[in-house]
Formats: sequence, C-alpha cells, structure tokens
Amino acid sequence: MGKSLLLIALTVLYPFHVNVFGHASPRHPGGINVSLGDGVVALIALLLVFRLAAGRMPLPRYVRHAAVFLIVIAGAVTWNAVAPDSYFYLRDSQVEAVKFFAVLSWLIAVFWLLYDQFPQRFLQFAALSVALATVLAITTIMENVVLGVKRPSGTFDNPNLYGNYVTLQLFLALAADRLLGAPGLGPPSRLARVLVTLRPLLRVVVAPTLLVGLLATGSRGALLGFGAGALAAIPSGTLRRLNLRRIGMVVVAALVVSAAFGWYFDQHPFLLKRIAKTTEGDPNVSERLGLWRAAAHAWISHPLLGIGYGQFPNYSRAVHGLRATVTHNTFLSAAAELGTVGLAAFLWLLGAALRDAWRTRLAGDSGIAKAMCGFLVASCVQGLFDNADQFRALWIGVAVVAALVSYGARLRTARGGARPGLGESVAAGRAGPEWRSSGNQCVDAVD
Repeated sequence: MGKSLLLIALTVLYPFHVNVFGHASPRHPGGINVSLGDGVVALIALLLVFRLAAGRMPLPRYVRHAAVFLIVIAGAVTWNAVAPDSYFYLRDSQVEAVKFFAVLSWLIAVFWLLYDQFPQRFLQFAALSVALATVLAITTIMENVVLGVKRPSGTFDNPNLYGNYVTLQLFLALAADRLLGAPGLGPPSRLARVLVTLRPLLRVVVAPTLLVGLLATGSRGALLGFGAGALAAIPSGTLRRLNLRRIGMVVVAALVVSAAFGWYFDQHPFLLKRIAKTTEGDPNVSERLGLWRAAAHAWISHPLLGIGYGQFPNYSRAVHGLRATVTHNTFLSAAAELGTVGLAAFLWLLGAALRDAWRTRLAGDSGIAKAMCGFLVASCVQGLFDNADQFRALWIGVAVVAALVSYGARLRTARGGARPGLGESVAAGRAGPEWRSSGNQCVDAVD
C-alpha cells in the first residue's frame, strides 16, 4: 500500500514543473527545470538509504553503468579545473552533475516502485499517467488552436521536454493495451477489469488525443523520434498474424487518427509553418548547425575528456561567438563536454537498456518490452536534436525496462525456466512469488 501511494504521488506530481534560477542567468538562459515529483523521489531516496543501512537492497541493472558515467564526469571536470580555460566555470559543472544525478535518482526510484509487483504496479502507473497526460494534451491542443499559442509546453515550461513526455505516454498506452490483451488473463483483478472495459476508449480517444497533443508541441525532434519508435515497437511477425478482425481494427484506427489529424491541420497550426521553414533558411536550424559545428570543434580540440561537463554554453559564446545554450544534440554534447571517454560511457549506459529491451522484445515475453523499446529508440532519435540526457521521461523508460527484465528473470527462475506471459500475474493482482532483497537474489537485480 505504501509503494502504491508513493507511485500515485510520483505519477501525479511528475508533469508539473517550475523553472528556477533560469532566465536571469546569462550563461543558462534555459534555467533549471524542477519537477514537483522530485520531492517524492527525494523521499524514496531517503527510504532506500535507511533500507541500505539495514541490509542489501535491489538496484536496477544499470547502476554500474551510471556510476561509471558519473566517475567520468568527475574526472573530466577535475582535469579541466586543474588548468581552466577562460570560459570554464566550475559551478556550472557542479550544477549539471547534480542535475544528472537527480535524473538517475528517478531511475532508481521508479525501478524500486515497480520491480517486485511489476504487472500490477505497471498498470497502476500507466493508467494514471496516461489519463493525466490526456487531460494535459487536450489543454495544450486548445491553447494551440484556440488561443494561438505557437508551441504550448503544458506544465513543463519547455515544449521539447513536454514532447518527450507525451511520447512516453503514447508508448505507455501501447504497453498497457498489449498487457491487457495478453493471453491467460483469466479472472481479472478489479483494476484489470476496469481497464479492459476502457480499452476501446484507449484506442479510439486517448491515443489520437495524445498524437494531436504531440503535434501541438511543434517539437520536430519529438515527432521524428515517435515515428522511429513506432516502427521499433511493431511486433515481429505482424504480417503473418493478420486476419480479417485485425485488419478491420487497423482500418478503424487509421480512420480515427486521419480524422483527428485532418481536423487539427485544418486549423493551420504553427507546426505547418515550422516544418515549411525547416528547409527555407530557418534561423533556428542555422543556429543549431552552428552549435553542432562548435561541439565537433570542442571534441576535436579536447578529444580525451572534453571541455568539462556543462561547459558548452560558456564555450560556444566565448570561443565561437554563439548564443550561450546547449548543443541540442545529446551525443555531440557528451563528446564535446566529456570527450571520447565520456561518449563511450554514455553510449554504454544507454545501449545497455536498449539491448535489454530489444532482447526481451525478440524473446516475445510481452508487448511491454516492444513498447518500451520503441520509446527508447524514440528518445535516442529525439536526442539527435535535443539534449535528452537529463529528460526524466528517458530514465523512467529505462527504469521500466530494468523492472521488466528483473521481474521476468525471477518469474522464470521460480517456474523452472518457463516463459509465462506477464498477463497471468495481472489476473491475480500480484507479481508471482515473493522476492526478498537479501542474499544473492539482490545481486540478480543488478546483474
């Protein structure tokens, strides 16, 4: 019950953001984005510290990867602080390192909330999160269409951040839909029974609303990311399993989405103008190309450990005369600020989650793996145009993958190596056998 209450609080508070210290700082015009859910994560961190003092506790598989990346950050900052360049400000590196540590805390917190009763808790999380996101999407669509807000950002104060959040909700909705349709549900729990009843609404109303809400953000990176992620989430062998009923469902879904898109584009939203300007000398595109060239120059001139974590805004202004802002490319940012070592460490961290999601996807354990694999691919593609490494949604997706893999491994071990569908334990309203965080079992969660 305590975990469920924390999960509900975290899900409800997560979308509500405030911008602090931001627009008054010339070196950080974007500010620092703080979520109200950070308070819940801090409380969970405190609980886990006490639990660690009492004995061993389960940790997500990617803690070791994250620890290596944090060590690289510390090494790069220390190296550049020994003989600092004129643009180097140690405080900026410290702030960015704390921000990254904070988003990693979301990874640990969400994993801890989900891992032991995964299907039941995942349904709670996905249902509440998608319902709240649908309300926010309706609000931003009205802002965009009726009030003429060019790029509404919902409660995030950043349209790109909001676009990544909406993308997460689309894949959470897909994962929940797949889980509710898994074979072997049997007599469903109360939550599953309600959600199965609402499943047509999820497909006909919720998904199109979220899609239009994503369009309303005007985030080209988020749209490209969703397109790539949707392809990755398509189950293998889909064409072989097509029958008349499924073809009919696809046709109906296509008609509903087409109608929603047709209505939205008839309102002549800012998105159409933004896409048209992309190939017509858009100043925003020109600026980003300049930032990418500056990041490549920083990487070439500091190939080993980069110019220091969080130093690119200062570097771009002092060395290249550009606006003091981030690179708008996650991977170039890692290469410029942390060098080849940092880029390799970051790719190792993100690649481990992608690898696990892809392997679980191919194993056919559940539709959740396919959906979350799609979201991670979407975030990576959006990361080519935004600095997505500190997006909370990305690490929430990684946490879901870690919890899913941990749950599946424990369930297979308890059942002698069989591969049960995750829907079986949803029916019972529990996550199979109990698992205590002691002894070698704790190590399994990390490994």
